[in-house]
Amino acid sequence: DIYTGSTQFPDDTICEDDNALAITGRLPGGGDEVYKYVWQSTLDSVNWNPAKPPYTLQSYDPDTLKATRLYRRIVISGSDDVCMDTSNIVTVLVHPAITNNLITRDTIICMDDPALKLTQLTGNPGGGDGSYQYLWESKSQAGSWQSAGKTDDVRDYDPGYIEDTIMYRRFIISGACEDYSNE
Repeated sequence: DIYTGSTQFPDDTICEDDNALAITGRLPGGGDEVYKYVWQSTLDSVNWNPAKPPYTLQSYDPDTLKATRLYRRIVISGSDDVCMDTSNIVTVLVHPAITNNLITRDTIICMDDPALKLTQLTGNPGGGDGSYQYLWESKSQAGSWQSAGKTDDVRDYDPGYIEDTIMYRRFIISGACEDYSNE
């Protein structure tokens, strides 16, 4: 008999096209102490196939992902590969990238005109885990980006009275995903 032990990696959550953390496989025991490894992955927990190469090492790096995947490691040992064991399953949950983070376009107003309100251009943002945290930032023409103040996690932003040319953008956090809007 051989035993693989569990992998040293908790389930992970990432944003689409991000790198997942490496899965560290523990050193197995038993068998003839010479081990072959085969990492497998699946999208549906039914159809397991060899993971993306290199998949024959003790540990595995999933690289960038576009969809949720499950991983497991098979350890083979012994004369004629008679001993085999399968590890626990590790899930890498992938949130879709944030989409439609578009705010209203450039607007010209008179100084101290309170009529400006920055709003979502059309529809609603999408992607992430479906729950959105909004952070507004501003900068003067020669300045750097900083918190716009009074934003309190609001989708649309009312900057109040403006006395100079100011640029605004919105930062969204949703699950494992982050995105800046247009400026």
